Parts: sequence; C-alpha cells; structure tokens
Amino acid sequence: MPVTKGFVKLKQDGQIIALGTAIVQEEWAGFVNVVIQEEHRGKGLGYAIMHALTDWSLENGAVRQYLQVIASNKPAVTLYQKLGYRASFGYHYRIKYDLQPFASS
Repeated sequence: MPVTKGFVKLKQDGQIIALGTAIVQEEWAGFVNVVIQEEHRGKGLGYAIMHALTDWSLENGAVRQYLQVIASNKPAVTLYQKLGYRASFGYHYRIKYDLQPFASS
C-alpha cells in the first residue's frame, strides 16, 4: 500500500458504524474498504465517508479517483453513480477451496 493513505471512521456510542480508506499515488486516489454497518445503511453515511475521503485526497494531491465495487451491490453502485463515478473495468473473483501449502522448488 502506498505511503500516503488516509482513514475515515464514523462512530456512534463508541462503536464504529462506517469506515473507509483512501490511498494517494501520484495524481490518483483509490478508495478501498468503504463499509457501512448494515443497520446504518441508507442514512447518508456512505456519502459522508466519500465526501471526507475526497477532501483528504484533494489535500494530498489527487486529481482523479477510482474505486472497486461489486456490481451486485446496488446501494453502493447507486451512490457512486450519483457521485459521478462510471464503470470502466470489470473484474471477477477466483476461489480455491482446497487450500494447501505450495511445494518448495
């Protein structure tokens, strides 16, 4: 992870209810681990986290942003679309069910 990184967390009654991480590398800010506790979704916390991460990124030299989101996460996709993000690339997961140590060469 690049050296320039910022973390935002929102608390209620001493408990973290939302958080996000931004990394800045050259002119790009990457937003990762944007998470809202399920019972607190739909209350504008995602917007608040994205706003804070954006402000921090601008203060640290970023002029462009990117993030990853699972396409089936409709609330997140909707939020990001409202904020002006557009899809550029797709990705998929690979799963290994029989985890074994790799053989030494």
